[in-house]
Formats: sequence, structure tokens, C-alpha cells
Amino acid sequence: MSPTVRFLPQTDRFPEGQEYEDHREQHDDVGGCHGCLQPCLRILLQRDTLECMHDGDSGHRKQCKRFNDPGHAHFLTFSCFRRQPFFSGDVAPKWFLEGVDHARKKVGFHLWAYVIMPDHAHLVIWPGETYSISRILWWLKTPFSHRILTHVRENHPKFLPRM
Repeated sequence: MSPTVRFLPQTDRFPEGQEYEDHREQHDDVGGCHGCLQPCLRILLQRDTLECMHDGDSGHRKQCKRFNDPGHAHFLTFSCFRRQPFFSGDVAPKWFLEGVDHARKKVGFHLWAYVIMPDHAHLVIWPGETYSISRILWWLKTPFSHRILTHVRENHPKFLPRM
């Protein structure tokens, strides 16, 4: 399956007078959980590794420091459990994007771009002035995971041990 890539129209840029150099210290060596978009997105998309929440195949989750910096965009990565290709079909990507749209309306953020791969997804969002990235992440992940688990329990119970 080839990746689903969408770049959405965007007019928001750095606040006048600020440049990329002003934000360089905000980026970690793997793209991190945060960052500014212009022109950092090019740098983030060129990296081989774009995760910060998962430590390889060990199953150990690293802790990320979450930033709530007004005016900053966020590059978010969501990996499927044990890197299984849950997004390889048609239903999960569709439901994930419906969940993103619901979260966007519920918590109030702009979706600038997204990529859905078989075992993970990337989003670039801009929350605006006042927000909690933890609350945004909750709204992006929890309703979707509950919907998928309910569907699997009702329609594919033999698949549950893999989850």
C-alpha cells in the first residue's frame, strides 16, 4: 500500500518578524513531538526516523515532553500497537480521518498535513493560541481506538489476541 499524503491549503506562517532560526532550539534529533512548520516540515519529512514515543521493538514507551507553545505547529506520530499494519485496509484509515476531523472540531486546531502508512500515521497540526497538546492527543486517539476495538470485538473476535 502506498502512503496516503495530503497537504491542506494553509495561509498561516510564522508570526511576522520570526524566522526558522528563532525556533531551532525547539527541535530534537528525531523530529520530536513539537515544532514549527515553515520550513521545518521539509527537514522532518526527510528524516529516516520520525518517532519519539516508541523505543524500537522493545515495546518500551519513552516519555516525551509535551509543549504547549502558542503559535507553534506540532508534528505528531501515531504508531500502531507492535507496529502491526492496522491501517493497511480501507476502514481504519477512513475512521482515523473521521476521528481527526471530529477532534479538530471538538478541540479546535488546524490540520495542515497528514500521512497514513500501514503501521503509523503522521499529522501536522496548528492548535492556535491557547491549547493543551495532551487534550488534543486524547481526542485524536481515544475515540478512534474505542471504535476500532468495538468493531473487532463484534466482527472479528479471533483478531483480538493480536491487539
